[in-house]
Amino acid sequence: MLLKTLRYTILALIFLILTALAAMQIKEVKLYAFSKISQYVENKTGYAISIGDLDLMLPFVVKLTNLQIESEEGDSLEVGRAVIRINPSSLLEKKLHFHSISLKDVVITQSTPIKSDTAPTSQSISLDFDELPLYLAIPQFYAQNLTIHSEQYPEISDIPVDIEAHLTMDPSNKSVSIGAKVIDHADTDKFIAADIDLFEDGSNLLFDVSISEARGGFIKLPKEISLKADVHLIGTVDSWNKLLSQQDSLERVLGDIRVGYSTESDTAGEVTGNIYLSSEKGIEINNIEGTVDGVTIRGDLFYHPTGRLDGSQLVVSIPEIAAYDHLVKKAITGAAEVDVSLTGTLQAPSFEVLLTSEKIEIDEASFANIDMGLTGTYYPNSCFDAQFALNIDEPGDKIHLSSRVRWCMGDMIDIKDLSIIHPNANIQGNLAYSMATNEL
Repeated sequence: MLLKTLRYTILALIFLILTALAAMQIKEVKLYAFSKISQYVENKTGYAISIGDLDLMLPFVVKLTNLQIESEEGDSLEVGRAVIRINPSSLLEKKLHFHSISLKDVVITQSTPIKSDTAPTSQSISLDFDELPLYLAIPQFYAQNLTIHSEQYPEISDIPVDIEAHLTMDPSNKSVSIGAKVIDHADTDKFIAADIDLFEDGSNLLFDVSISEARGGFIKLPKEISLKADVHLIGTVDSWNKLLSQQDSLERVLGDIRVGYSTESDTAGEVTGNIYLSSEKGIEINNIEGTVDGVTIRGDLFYHPTGRLDGSQLVVSIPEIAAYDHLVKKAITGAAEVDVSLTGTLQAPSFEVLLTSEKIEIDEASFANIDMGLTGTYYPNSCFDAQFALNIDEPGDKIHLSSRVRWCMGDMIDIKDLSIIHPNANIQGNLAYSMATNEL
């Protein structure tokens, strides 16, 4: 009797499930269910959600059209079409496993400016794998024709891209793995790819990221150059939490960084350094050294919590200038060293450049020394202001040139207070050159 009752109970449950699934194929039922879900999400998060149409297909395929998500501040996400395939059996194991997520015609609009000139506020952020709600796997994620509208970041705004990605969050193994490839929608040969792994090892949390870019990708380098960067970081869970929460602390997360490049002509170079992260001092990259196309680079870079670059310095040594005579189409020999100091912010960096060289020969002319100094500030998408000084020692003579320079991109180069001092001449004045008309 018990087995018979159990049998009919199971059959009844199956009938109810099938009836519910059949009911969800009715448009009115689907939209009613979605309205209740979206209302719940809006009450919890403040995000308003709307759709044009919704299809549920067995086995567990969800299709959406004209999906719109908007925040109270005006930021929004629009998706023309979305197809989500779920593995339902994974829910029985307290896992959420998607077969795939595919999006098409995606528009992300950022209306709320991100303030970077205010002091950071302490937030309670905990990086704890035990707090992950469940195992999550998205082995295949696709976004076709994705565009970001952002007035604050014009360099990435309104550039259609395609994205291929995967994600795995595993609380039991205390690990997160993400891989993504961003492809130029108009030219699929241009792309940038990244692999990120975060995992716990005893009391330490390790973070590995590898970024590569194909020739002529998004960093606006020459088409023949490809880049690859690797960053490895390690720190205690407590030091990571203090860093992410921006709590005042000298505890550091440390690691190393390696940036390499290659060209179509099989030349290559690599720069390495040690990296330190702390909420008190920001980002420090020390002991930078490497060789790029015969040029030696060494120095230190700093990015303070206030957003400033103060203390950053790079020294570039060129042992043989002859390797670059094709840039000026003149025969040049000699050696040079360039010392660059940085202050200011990433938005408006100030710099001081000192160039020293010796035993320089340009075609038939010989110079004992050529020294140059350049100090100024660069305003992205605006103008470049600098003071310039040049000293040239040639046999029996010395030439000194100095001026103030203002260069507005694509517009005008203004040279003020020009002074050229030569044993046989003394020139003073101002010059202006129009890049549009090529006229002085």
